[in-house]
Amino acid sequence: MMQSQLHSRKLFSRRWLSSFDSTKPPFTKIMAANRGEIAVRIMRAGTELGCRTVGIFSHEDRYQQHRSKADQAFQVGLGKSPVGAYLDISSIVDVAAANGVQAIHPGYGFLSENTHFAKVCSTKNMTLFNVAFIHKSPSTYIRYLLSCHCNFWL
Repeated sequence: MMQSQLHSRKLFSRRWLSSFDSTKPPFTKIMAANRGEIAVRIMRAGTELGCRTVGIFSHEDRYQQHRSKADQAFQVGLGKSPVGAYLDISSIVDVAAANGVQAIHPGYGFLSENTHFAKVCSTKNMTLFNVAFIHKSPSTYIRYLLSCHCNFWL
């Protein structure tokens, strides 16, 4: 690589990084729509970014660690099985909307690849995000999922 190309890449990287305000988190309140260690990690990251965190739990998980690590925790899926509670999209989104959640992190499994969940979040003006990407619209999320599955099978 030539020296001028290397210099322009460094300059571009500095400009791109400086466009972000590192003192202000992108969201002030996030929800971990998962359970266990995954939810604990999401909440820890949110806290490190200066965000308030919201957790959800099923009746069977009411004494689990992920409930106590959140700034706020709410029971979802009343009367449903433990797994069914974490798949109850309407209950999760209603709790998020009622408590001022700006972004929902689905974690892994459960709702992380559910396009209907992405669509419901967008109707409530909430951002659905996961580890690498922030999805502003369901179509972006669907394209991302398709690209993952296509790359997996190649």
